[in-house]
Amino acid sequence: MKRVPSIFISYNPNSHEEETLAVRLQTIGAVSGFEMFLPDRYGKNYVDDETVRRIKSADYFIIFATNKLSRIVLEEISIAYEHFQDPSKILVICNMYHSNSIGIDHSEMTLVEFNPQAEGVEAATKAALDIISKKEKSNQNKNEIDGLLAFLGIGLGLLALISLFSKDE
Repeated sequence: MKRVPSIFISYNPNSHEEETLAVRLQTIGAVSGFEMFLPDRYGKNYVDDETVRRIKSADYFIIFATNKLSRIVLEEISIAYEHFQDPSKILVICNMYHSNSIGIDHSEMTLVEFNPQAEGVEAATKAALDIISKKEKSNQNKNEIDGLLAFLGIGLGLLALISLFSKDE
């Protein structure tokens, strides 16, 4: 049986765009056979035990960031790094125009910058895969990598739509 990775998708609490993207990816991933996790944030301004459990149950931590990362997301990334001990399992994917302001120690994660005006989703997805493959310590099987690649492509496509039609850009 083919193994599909489990994914924890985070988002900044005050970003409607990021939350919508995370929920859409959670739905797409779940119907595609991925085991998906979102943070338990409703009415909370801290990382609770359930969110920690979800992070530790996942194979990957991913955020498609449109803004500087919040204190809660930075704490989630630290928890993920403490658990994985592998920055290739923690993907922060952001519009390159915001990457200098995301506010994170890059040694705990893999930053994938994306310029939706200059490059296609395929190029950014390939760049993300190249970064993951170079940093990956375990022997992932091809199916797991292909599944993650397809998932990242969908997320990058949605991020591109947000970036291209954002009022701020």
